[in-house]
Amino acid sequence: MLSSNFSLSVFQNIYDKFEEIMALQETTDSDLYFEDDINQMWIIELQHKLKLYVSPILLVTGLIGNILSIIILRHSKKRSSINTYLSVLALADISVLIFGLLSTWVHEVSGMDVFRSRNALCKVWNWIAFSSSIFSVWLIVAITTERFIVVCFPLSAQRVCNKRRTKGVIILILIFSLCLNAHFLFTTGIVNHESTRLCDALDGYKHFVRKIWSWMDAAVYFILPFLIISALNTVIVAKVVRATRRRRSLQQPKHDKSVGCDNRTRRDVKLNVMLLAVSITFCISSSPMVVLMVTEVLFDENAPPEKLAALFLARTICELLMYVNHAINFLLYCVSGGQFTETLINLLICRTRYTPLSKNSTRRKSNILITSKETCC
Repeated sequence: MLSSNFSLSVFQNIYDKFEEIMALQETTDSDLYFEDDINQMWIIELQHKLKLYVSPILLVTGLIGNILSIIILRHSKKRSSINTYLSVLALADISVLIFGLLSTWVHEVSGMDVFRSRNALCKVWNWIAFSSSIFSVWLIVAITTERFIVVCFPLSAQRVCNKRRTKGVIILILIFSLCLNAHFLFTTGIVNHESTRLCDALDGYKHFVRKIWSWMDAAVYFILPFLIISALNTVIVAKVVRATRRRRSLQQPKHDKSVGCDNRTRRDVKLNVMLLAVSITFCISSSPMVVLMVTEVLFDENAPPEKLAALFLARTICELLMYVNHAINFLLYCVSGGQFTETLINLLICRTRYTPLSKNSTRRKSNILITSKETCC
């Protein structure tokens, strides 16, 4: 996760500069001299408003959506390995939103980094936050890889894509994510920056965390997953399009007998569209953050305040876009996943239909009541 955690000390200089400017303006009659500085303050105020009001919208939407996704996927009639992947992906996204976006929003509201105010909390919080984001992204890679096997190698799919292997892949990705980000346990901590205490890179590790690790994080979080997902999805789409055209040409003389096959084909296409939507959303929402990261690595920390302010605003926008990837999967499932939407509707109908009106009615009809789980699953 390309977080702003380790840019705080850089941008703290902007706030310090602006406080000096506003203090001077109170004792000076010259407004022209402060015109550029007021523009910079406006930029800083805009990024503050974005974090203050957009963050809770994404947070609430993402938490509710991911929790509903887990519930619906558990009640799905078809307990496939893809459902297992998507359920764990929802858990990973919840972790990203809590350890990333919630922390950012609370800091913006209170002015204090509440969750990372102590040295141990700073280390563990960063470790979990970065690990969760890497875990989430590589789960998308695993989902795309499995779909590639199902579409391109259908005869091997049943043997390769089963629940036992799925759980093994999930565990391997989790271990990889935790080990990759374990350096935060000794490279970060509470540091003093003038009159403030920040959760930042420790002395001796600043170059590694801000320069070397930024490139590594960009490669693991976006560049490698982007290349793999793009290549596999291109092959999947091409294969599905060719197979659909060939199937239609073969089924034209036997229209009456092809209804069941067409229904199955439509379900497969909807599943492919849903997973493709998840992949495309990741690529679109995460790419601006990587571009910004490259800019920051090459950026001079002693640049003029107006450039730093513009970079600060750009980072805020890119961070919010990045969190969109972890917040809207439920909406993507509803729009593009026919079976997912059907399961959601069935759950709602069953809960409404079989809710007893009173204790007496429940007692009289106890022998015919059916639980929603038995009805829907």
